[in-house]
Amino acid sequence: MLWFAAHAMSVSIWALIYWGSMKLLDRYNPKNTFGKALLIGALCELSFMFPLPGFAMVAAWLVLLTRITMWQYDFDLVPSLITTAATVLVPYFGSPYLVRFIGESELRAYLLLYAVPGVTFGVYLASRIRNRNAEPGAQWADKPVVLPEARVEAIKPPVLAPIVAPPKYDASARVGDKPSLLT
Repeated sequence: MLWFAAHAMSVSIWALIYWGSMKLLDRYNPKNTFGKALLIGALCELSFMFPLPGFAMVAAWLVLLTRITMWQYDFDLVPSLITTAATVLVPYFGSPYLVRFIGESELRAYLLLYAVPGVTFGVYLASRIRNRNAEPGAQWADKPVVLPEARVEAIKPPVLAPIVAPPKYDASARVGDKPSLLT
């Protein structure tokens, strides 16, 4: 059971980082779903369970993740490289802080191992159920829809005031001369 919890925690952390970095770069991308991020997290976990030797594995993994990001989410090269870098570097730099937080406490270790994936998958499943129940017309499926009768009223055009031309300017008048009433 501990093996399953450790891999579930790893998948959920990979998915949270990947989904969050996508959300920061393109907040309204309709293709950025948490289900796809969970699949990428599972792919990350599987790729690191059976690693290739040396830098070949790291290079292949970075190219694959960048290409998946560009292809699946319609990102250009720079946002996909940022997402890939965040997905790889956040666990690398964050794991020492996580180990320091756990320390010698078995309670913290078990809470982290079981609570992180439990909360992640629980929130994901609850939101899926809520969104499925909130589909348009799902709550009104048994009731007939009665629309009110449409009314069309003619709109009268507004009355416009006549346009009056401004008085003409006499350029021949000198400065200081007062206009006369005779001219």
